[in-house]
Amino acid sequence: MRADLAKEEEALILQCLGAAVISRWNSLPTELQRDLFARAVSVGEPLTTADLKEQLARFLHSHKDL
Repeated sequence: MRADLAKEEEALILQCLGAAVISRWNSLPTELQRDLFARAVSVGEPLTTADLKEQLARFLHSHKDL
């Protein structure tokens, strides 16, 4: 049960950090944007990397004016 709580807490932290990064995305230097994007894509399963890359790009584009 404690492990489930820790996983939920970790998911919330990652969600909050992700939202914070997205909210400042356009003010980040291009090099940092590219690095973060590449790292995010590498987190996905190898077979879905292309799909994930497309989804991330589409998400960032649609949220560029936050």
